[in-house]
Amino acid sequence: GGVEHPVGCVSCHVYPERDGFMANMLNENYLSPLNATVSDNGGRLYVVAQDADQLIEVDLSNNKVISTTKVGRRPHSVILSHDQKTAMVSNQWANNIYFVDLATKVITDSVMVGGGPAGMDLSTDGSLLYIANTYTNNISVIDLKTMQETKRLHGGNYPTSVASSPNN
Repeated sequence: GGVEHPVGCVSCHVYPERDGFMANMLNENYLSPLNATVSDNGGRLYVVAQDADQLIEVDLSNNKVISTTKVGRRPHSVILSHDQKTAMVSNQWANNIYFVDLATKVITDSVMVGGGPAGMDLSTDGSLLYIANTYTNNISVIDLKTMQETKRLHGGNYPTSVASSPNN
């Protein structure tokens, strides 16, 4: 018994490297979009491009890319601060969170977290950032006033996302 594995599944089983023969042969301009978020007013889309290590800003009125910002290694997720002035990007291979000023496109801060940060969410009041650390099986809590990790919570096996309760 068992599941039969199809032969010739190159698209699923060849790691999409950024440089090299296979990457160039498949698509030299593919940026590997992984996750995205939309601004509260619906005017902007922010996309993390994992292979390009970029945060891409798209104007949704004309579907045009208006900026790209180099971020850390293998960005996984992006969320926006409640005031919509800052993008928070989890960098899965760098074990940190970058804070990007959306007006200047400058990285204003970085906070180290657990291994393989992935999905994120803000507390209802916007004072805390929760991050699922996939490789270390925990949840980092960052105080956004002090820009410090204040605690790590048990996250189960291989957490990839978090959601905060409205009464946290």
